[in-house]
Amino acid sequence: MNITFLACMFGIAQALRLESHVQNESNPDSNFMFCTAFIMNTQGNFDMMEKQLKKCDNYVFLSNYSDPARNIVKILDVFPTRSHLNHPIAEPMWKHLLQYAEKYSWFLKIDLDTFFRPSKMRLSLSGWNSKDSIAVGRPGRNGKIHLVGAAMAISGRMVKQLEAVHLDPVQLAAGVWHSEDTVLNSWVPAAGGTIKNAINADHGCTTFSSTDTKELPTAADIELLKAGKSYTKSGTSKDNMQLGKIFYSQLAAIHPVKDPTKYAELLRELESP
Repeated sequence: MNITFLACMFGIAQALRLESHVQNESNPDSNFMFCTAFIMNTQGNFDMMEKQLKKCDNYVFLSNYSDPARNIVKILDVFPTRSHLNHPIAEPMWKHLLQYAEKYSWFLKIDLDTFFRPSKMRLSLSGWNSKDSIAVGRPGRNGKIHLVGAAMAISGRMVKQLEAVHLDPVQLAAGVWHSEDTVLNSWVPAAGGTIKNAINADHGCTTFSSTDTKELPTAADIELLKAGKSYTKSGTSKDNMQLGKIFYSQLAAIHPVKDPTKYAELLRELESP
């Protein structure tokens, strides 16, 4: 039996024992996790995502308009023309979040089509040191970057460093880094930080996120998650990134979940009311 799989199984038992000590709901005395997402409107998954973000210690939606009633803040005048050319989001997003960097340990940025479990994310992030200058995330099998924007967590210390060191503005404006996550993949190391790969990093398990369509959990996988067990996904020789076997357990984020009906189904299956 694979040694990493055995380590993951042992890690699951430890995680289940620790979970009772990890807060599930937002607590005014907790400064552990600030959550954010960039949105275009309040359609699709928005209402369900809002429910989940309210379980963080604080949250904000960022957009090109403001709506205080929904905690939406304007950071851009105009939307990027295409989702894969959204590099203009990166700098104003982290500039806005800087005001909270002294107070919160982690800043979790997720996409609206990422199913997200706050209690599991707290548990996953508790294995990393928020006092380090780090960004926690993962690559996808078909991508070229190590920090995918579907789900990424940046320490408060790293957020402050991002505002102290910037990428070349001419290259940034020209779209050398075409998306907000490609910007972060270059910006974090340029600012003196380190990108941490969350794949099989939690006692041999991947608890942070899944990110590839072909690794969406099946109905059988969901049953294993509900039972506190793990499931395995393997890549192929054709994958752009050879990531090997990934052992998923106590999964905090699942991407992509674009269909609101599927998102609601996952909420019913994996989240308490």
